[in-house]
Amino acid sequence: MKPLISIRQLFSPELMLLVDLTSPFPVSEISVDASFQWDVFLGLVERHRLLPLVAMRKELLERTMPSGIFNRFVHQIELHKQSALMQMLHTLRLCVLFSEAGIPVIPLKGPCLATQLYNDFSARHSHDIDFLVPESFRTQVDGVMKKAGFENQYRFPPRREKYFYKHLKHHYSYLHSSDHLLAEVHWRLFRYKHLFPVAGEAIFASASKVSFSGIEVTLMNDEQLLLYLCLHGGEHNWFRLHWLRDIAQIVVSGKTDLQRVFLKAVDYSVEKTYCEALLLSSLVFGAKLPDQLFKTAVNKASLPSLYHALKEISGVEYPLKAKKVKVILEKFISRWRLRKNFTYRLSLLWSFYQTTPADWQIIDLPDGLFFLYFPLHPFLWVYRKISVLFASRK
Repeated sequence: MKPLISIRQLFSPELMLLVDLTSPFPVSEISVDASFQWDVFLGLVERHRLLPLVAMRKELLERTMPSGIFNRFVHQIELHKQSALMQMLHTLRLCVLFSEAGIPVIPLKGPCLATQLYNDFSARHSHDIDFLVPESFRTQVDGVMKKAGFENQYRFPPRREKYFYKHLKHHYSYLHSSDHLLAEVHWRLFRYKHLFPVAGEAIFASASKVSFSGIEVTLMNDEQLLLYLCLHGGEHNWFRLHWLRDIAQIVVSGKTDLQRVFLKAVDYSVEKTYCEALLLSSLVFGAKLPDQLFKTAVNKASLPSLYHALKEISGVEYPLKAKKVKVILEKFISRWRLRKNFTYRLSLLWSFYQTTPADWQIIDLPDGLFFLYFPLHPFLWVYRKISVLFASRK
């Protein structure tokens, strides 16, 4: 299989070592030259959230990494293991509490996904825990989360709150009062409900039951999980490598019928996103695709899109923190391409005109005058941008 793009021409030595160390295939040795920048390497490990997988091959690093940096690296591993254990305990406790309240729930990402993909709850790095519940149960979520010691992070007057959760958010955000752990409870997988055209009821109906330490947990089925991960990574233009590594793990494991998932992707009009995710996992991590699917993916994918995603991965700037017009435009184009569907793309365009909490912070209108935020939104947006520009020049 001839590579479409050589990642060694795009990636720095530090990034290539990260790719090599987190390969889904055996690695017997590594080598670096005298100019190798270990601090840059650790920064990339953090940015791409691959510490747990790098930790699995720490004995290779011990031979080459300066002792002081290696000790810092080992300390980070210990902190991660503690964090992963805390996340797993809270995840299982919340699954029990939701079950007792009669609320169906699926843990998303985090320690359960790590176990599902890598058979190790600490194999993924996450700053929060996520759950999916049917939308019909969303009003009952608050009571369960409070019982578990979590407090809702967003409170607004009634009119704003209704708008906020209908148009701007697809989840509630909570913070644990003592452990300071973030938790998100979703009633949709994505903010744009037409991006993943599978009803919540269908997701739960096809889910599987798995036992974690004697506690029964519901997980997404393998095919829906793969499509969800492809869309999630594509939405963020794959700027974190651990999203691609998850795709590679699914491909290499051979447990999922990739051709069957492709047919579902065609039905959902997301085959381009699916094919690009598979090709990127192949380019970066060497995940071999079936020959016929590889040919199909090459025909469906956009080479400029693949190249742009690889450039995002290799970049030193965090795309989410960048506020330049170019970055905003590129992010919009990436989301536009995720699904070829009129309703989805219309909702994407409408999002530009929606009022947000940033508007509400500038002008505090009473609920009765909430409608005025819509004609004011463009002007408030310009005001914010000008304020940022002047602040940066001081």
